[in-house]
Amino acid sequence: MRRDFMRQAFTMIELIFVIVILGILVAVALPKLVAARDDAEVAKFAQNVALITTEIVSYGISQGKYADDILSMTNYRGAIGDGKFDLDGVAKITLTASGKKCLHYEFHKDTDKSPLVYYVLSTKDTQADARVCKAVTSMPILADKIARTFEYNGVKINGNIISMGESIK
Repeated sequence: MRRDFMRQAFTMIELIFVIVILGILVAVALPKLVAARDDAEVAKFAQNVALITTEIVSYGISQGKYADDILSMTNYRGAIGDGKFDLDGVAKITLTASGKKCLHYEFHKDTDKSPLVYYVLSTKDTQADARVCKAVTSMPILADKIARTFEYNGVKINGNIISMGESIK
């Protein structure tokens, strides 16, 4: 009778073998799942950068003026900072990806001093060495926008030009 019971149960070796196989499967699959999550975060971040500028400019055109801060003109909620315009017409926020500070975003609206409307992306004072931030800033479209410059009245300006004429205050 004791032999019948022993035949129906698994031996300790069999259980250890199954646990080892499951551990190997988890070790292979987990990095792929993390990488897929990071790739999705990077794609979402790049899309949000483009969307922020589009929303701010659309707001300015439809309302005939910009709000007091850029966060009230966009649906983006993953920013650090209040985004309020200073006396020079510059509003700043820090954009995050996976909880890391990856990119500074500055929006320059036209003022009485300058008819320019442009935005600047930079990695200064961010967690640029974080894995997700490296992936974000190395994307060709964002790397180009971070490095882009233009010239206005003989002055080289780091940024991405939106408008040089039509005034929206």
